[in-house]
Amino acid sequence: MQFSSMLTAACCILFSFAAQAKDESFIDLHYQAETAPNEKPYAQSGCTLFIKAPLDTRRNQETLGTTFRDNPIISKEPATLWLLAALKDLKRLGINATLIEPNPAPLNGNMLTTELDKLYLWYHSMNMYGTMVVNTSFQTSSGNVFKHSYRVIGTKSNWANTDGEYVTTFNITATRFLNQLAADLQRECKT
Repeated sequence: MQFSSMLTAACCILFSFAAQAKDESFIDLHYQAETAPNEKPYAQSGCTLFIKAPLDTRRNQETLGTTFRDNPIISKEPATLWLLAALKDLKRLGINATLIEPNPAPLNGNMLTTELDKLYLWYHSMNMYGTMVVNTSFQTSSGNVFKHSYRVIGTKSNWANTDGEYVTTFNITATRFLNQLAADLQRECKT
């Protein structure tokens, strides 16, 4: 009988800890490229690109998914600032990228406009998945316009269910997006 009362007491304590869990997870969403340790530097492609600030066209701009306990994940900063920081990383991938102010004077050069359509985190078993959909419009200096929608999924193991793991999963997703975008830009920049 003593074992069952100890088990009941232990369960009550665990449930009280679960009830005290935070209702939402505020994360500091900052971009850091998730690259392989032995990744070789990219050669400069000769593509010069002006980047406009991204637009956030998501239906739910407040949350970025849910935690393992179904609590909302909320970013302290707008997700577009994180995406803008990621787009600056195109320089690492060989693209000479320059950010421009909103409503710039007419520029003679390649222009990239982005819209963040989806950004959220979801779970399956012990894995976290970050999903990102970005719509891009690339206008070449000759006036050709290429539109593309990128849907990228990044994944990692969920070891501790911490805010840092959420950010890492989003950064893995953004790095995969940038690799696809850079490959397309290097090809389209020449047309």
